[in-house]
Amino acid sequence: MAWVHTDNDELPDKRSKLYDKAVELLLWKWESQKQYHDARETLVELALKVSDGRSAIEQQLRRAAYKAHAALPATDDVKSSEVFEALADVDEADLQHGLAQLKKDPLSLKGDENWARDVIDAIKNRSGLLARRGENRLTFPHRTFQEFLAGLHMLEDPRFIEQVLEKTSQLQIWREPILLAVGYTVFKQDQRDLAKPIMLARRLCNDPCDDEDLSWRRIWLAGEVLREVNPDDARSKDPGTLREVQVKLTQLVVTGRLTPAERARAGSVLARIGDPRFDPDHWQLPNDPDTVLGFVDIPEGPFYMGTRNADLRRNASRSALEKVKDAAMDVVTLGKHGASENDEVWPDDSPMHLPRFLIARYPTTVAQFRVFVAETGIKLEDEGALRDDDNDPVRNVTWHEAIAYCDWLHETFKQSPLTPEPLRRLITEQGWRVTLPSEAEWECAARGSVESNPHPQRLYPWGDQMPDPQHNDFANLRYANVSSTSAVGAFPLGHSPYGCADMAGNVSE
Repeated sequence: MAWVHTDNDELPDKRSKLYDKAVELLLWKWESQKQYHDARETLVELALKVSDGRSAIEQQLRRAAYKAHAALPATDDVKSSEVFEALADVDEADLQHGLAQLKKDPLSLKGDENWARDVIDAIKNRSGLLARRGENRLTFPHRTFQEFLAGLHMLEDPRFIEQVLEKTSQLQIWREPILLAVGYTVFKQDQRDLAKPIMLARRLCNDPCDDEDLSWRRIWLAGEVLREVNPDDARSKDPGTLREVQVKLTQLVVTGRLTPAERARAGSVLARIGDPRFDPDHWQLPNDPDTVLGFVDIPEGPFYMGTRNADLRRNASRSALEKVKDAAMDVVTLGKHGASENDEVWPDDSPMHLPRFLIARYPTTVAQFRVFVAETGIKLEDEGALRDDDNDPVRNVTWHEAIAYCDWLHETFKQSPLTPEPLRRLITEQGWRVTLPSEAEWECAARGSVESNPHPQRLYPWGDQMPDPQHNDFANLRYANVSSTSAVGAFPLGHSPYGCADMAGNVSE
């Protein structure tokens, strides 16, 4: 990578371009930088002995990489981490035979095995693109070289799109080769011919598939393909396909398809190609048809606030409670009085009463906060606060910065002609303000009111069921295997009775 940077004055912004440059350097330039004290021919000299030698040798390496990658075990046979990291063996005898066919004796038409062996030795001993791994076995120095070359071999097949559709049943193995092949197509064509990858995205979205989960994984892959293409280029070439992928990928995220970890990754792809749930013309606030800019109307009425230890024990033993302390007690607020062994937070089980208010359906996203930073020029204490995906909740902001965002949004609603009338009237005629929710407002929106909720004393926004560390699909908690924040609204089973998302999990209270 250092050499690619030096050779090009910068690192390519696409992985495919980086690996294309790296392969070129390793095969055809690396050797020339070293001093060898033997009379063996260099790989460049060996390539000159056959027609179109460089291209032909690279083609054989691609074929070998493809065969090796195809020999990896199916995902059901090994752990996912092992599949992701595994390097496959390249059959040295098979590679030698393929190379030998490039240089045939004109009379006997037999391949030159000696020349082929010299080529392999030059690659193995001098370029570093192949290394010995046992008797008659070679391997690539890194998994991505194997994936990149295997993807290019697929790309040479006129049935590339059909091949991709067939290999989606083993996406854990073939995702990277497919995406590296698409990326190669994009940069090699200099963005002039994007028809093939866009057609691939359309087919991934629309071709029938008997397996429902596989259908959703294809849609996720279609989003990744358009991410490689670049959403702006896809929009100019085929806005219909881009919109269709955006809408279907949104459905994947908000309807709770696939596993939480897969859904989180799909939500990240959605952020990169454009999340249609949010309106760039209205400060990246939601364009949800059921709300006004994503603000959920919470009617006036009674609700229960706080959590008693007796209620926590309804579905957890003491030892289990300790294991899920973060999920049960930290994520869902304990209320103003806290909770202790003998403390009942609801005296005489009497509910509290709140006037009507509105609360955002989703936590404030990175994209929404970025608009505020750009408009005001505020200097954030943590410059990394905006590094997450646009549709993730913003985090690592201070209380003062959060209040400043509310104040800015309030003044924007008050003055902008783009503000919908219901919001404008509440602010200008009734004296409402945009602010952070109080503890009572937040808990009311999370738990629901006494009058509209069949379970008004629920422990969690979704009910009384304690999240299962092995099969949790209610919230992005520490054991959801997501390992970071996720797109807002990606855990629909965890929505509150009012439809508010991420009231528990995703970010700290």
